[in-house]
Amino acid sequence: MLELAQKYIDMGFSLLALSPNSKIPIMDKLLQPNGSKSATNNFNHIKKMFELYPKMNLGIATGQASGITVIDIDSPDAKIELQKNNIPDPKTRLHKTPRGWHVIIPYDAEIKQTAALLDKIDIRNDGGYIVCPPSQVDNIKYEVIRDGKPTREHELESFLKSQGTLNGRSGTHRAPPVTPDNKTPDWVRNLISNGSAEGDRNSQGASLAGYWRNRGTSYDDAFGIMMAYADKCDPPMAEDEVRRTVDSIWRYEPTNNMFPYQDNR
Repeated sequence: MLELAQKYIDMGFSLLALSPNSKIPIMDKLLQPNGSKSATNNFNHIKKMFELYPKMNLGIATGQASGITVIDIDSPDAKIELQKNNIPDPKTRLHKTPRGWHVIIPYDAEIKQTAALLDKIDIRNDGGYIVCPPSQVDNIKYEVIRDGKPTREHELESFLKSQGTLNGRSGTHRAPPVTPDNKTPDWVRNLISNGSAEGDRNSQGASLAGYWRNRGTSYDDAFGIMMAYADKCDPPMAEDEVRRTVDSIWRYEPTNNMFPYQDNR
C-alpha cells in the first residue's frame, strides 16, 4: 500500500486515509481533522497514518486537488446503456470497483460532481474522492485495470455534459436511489421533496442521514438521497458539505434512537 501511495503521489494525486474495509475517512484530530477535506500529497504524512492505522484503506481526492474527474459506473447495466448511446469503451486510466468501474480522466470543471446523473452513473469531482486500489470494501478489492496517466474521453465527456444540461442545469440530481415507501415518515418525505432553508440545512440534513443509517441503508444509497436533498435546499448544499454530514453519521453504528428533528416533528 505504501509503495502504491508513493506512486499515486508521484502522479499528482492527493490521498486520504479511509477506515479499514470502508469508504469512510478516518477522523483523526491531529492528522486528518477535516475528514475528506484533509487530502494530502505529503508521503511522510500518509506513512504516519499507516503507522497508526496499518489496515487503513486509501482514497484519492478528485477535482482540482488531484487534477482528475472520475466517472463512477456502478453496474454492468450502466455500461451497456453508454454503449447503446454509441459511447466507446474508455481508453484512459481505469479501476475496477466491487460493482463497476472508475473511469479517470483529466480534471474537467464542466462535468459537475453529482450522484445519479444517469442511472448508476455518478460523477466525482471537486470536493469528492474515490476509494483506490488495492483498498477493499466489504472484503472486495479495488483493482487497477489500466494503469497510466488519465487521458481525455471526448465522446463520454460530451455525452455527460449534455445529460447535465437536459436535467435542467449541469450537476442537477435525479431522483434518489432509494424511493420512500409507505413506512417512511412524513418529515423524511418532506425533506427529500422540499429541502431545508439555510439555517436548518445542516441539522435537518444530519437527522435525515441518521434516519437512513438506522434503516440499514448503504452508504452509497444514503449519499445519493442526501445529494437529492441538498439540491432542494435553499441555497443548495455543496457536495463536500453533504459528504461531511454523511461521514459524521456513518462513524456510528445504527441505533433505534430517534434523531432530534424527528422528535420535533
